[in-house]
Amino acid sequence: MSIKKIITYLLVIMLICYGIGFTIISLTGGFKGNFNISYKNKETYNNLDQEKIEKIDTISQISIDILGCDINIIPEDREDVKAHFYGNATATFKPELETKINGKELLIFIKRPKSYSIFNSDLKLDVSVPKNYKENIDIDSSSGNIKIQNELTLNNLFIDVSSANVSLKDLNIKNLKYDSSSGSLIGESIVTDSTFIDVSSGSVELNNFTGDLKGDSSSGTIEVDYNIFDNNIELDTSSGNVNIGLPDDSKFYLDAECSSGNIECDFPIVVRGKHEDNTLRGTVGNDKNKIKIDTSSGNITILKN
Repeated sequence: MSIKKIITYLLVIMLICYGIGFTIISLTGGFKGNFNISYKNKETYNNLDQEKIEKIDTISQISIDILGCDINIIPEDREDVKAHFYGNATATFKPELETKINGKELLIFIKRPKSYSIFNSDLKLDVSVPKNYKENIDIDSSSGNIKIQNELTLNNLFIDVSSANVSLKDLNIKNLKYDSSSGSLIGESIVTDSTFIDVSSGSVELNNFTGDLKGDSSSGTIEVDYNIFDNNIELDTSSGNVNIGLPDDSKFYLDAECSSGNIECDFPIVVRGKHEDNTLRGTVGNDKNKIKIDTSSGNITILKN
C-alpha cells in the first residue's frame, strides 16, 4: 500500500471520529463532568487546628492520603499515633482531618467532596508515631512536601507523590518504594534491603546509602553515594545523568549503555567481549554484585568515594 493511500485512510478515520464526537456532544448537551469549579464557591479558612489520636496496638500499616499539604512524620516516646492538622487554606470546601481504623490499617486523610479545588494553602500535617513502631507507612500525596528526618526503623515505606519534594534521613527500612511524577527525593543515611524508584520528572539524590537499588526515570538526574557497597543496581533512564559513588574496595560487574552520552568509570575494569561504542561491560574485582545502567540520553559515571 502506498504512503499516499495510508495518509488518505488516516484522514478519513480522523474525520469520522470528529463527526461521531460532534454528534454525541450535540445530542447530550456536552460533557457534564466536574471539570470546572466556580471561583464563587471558594472560601478562606484561617487558623485550622485539628487533632486526632488513635491507638496503635493492633496496627501494622499507617496510610496517609493528603493533598495540598506538607507531611512530617515524627517518631516520639509515645504509645499511640497523633495526627495534627493545621494552617490556612483557600478552597471550595473546609478541609477536615479524619482517621479510620480498617482492620490492621490506620487511615489518615482529609474529608473532601468529589468536586473540589484548593487555590492556596500552607497546610501541614504532623504525624507523631511511636519510636518503636516497626511496621509499614504508606503516603499518597500531591502538591505538598514530605519529611521523615528522625531515626525510624520500618518494614515498608511506600511514597507516591506528584509535584512534591521528599526528604528522608536516618532511616532503616527493609523495602523502600518511591513513585514520583514531579519533584525531588533527597535521602541521607538510609539503610535498606531493597529500594525501588519510579520517577517521571524529577531528581533523586541518596547520600550515605545502603541497599539494592532498582528503578526507572524518564527525566531527571540520579545520584547515589554508597558508604558500604555489597549490592546490586539496575537503573533505566530516558533522559538525565546517572552518578554512582562507591567505596574504593568495591567489586562488581558493570553493564552500562547509553544511546547519547558518555560513560566514565574510576575503577580499573576488565572489559569482556568486544567493546562497542556507548557501552562499557566488564568486571571490577569479581562479579558477585551487578551494576546495570541503561540510559537513552545522559551520562553515566561510576566514581570512587
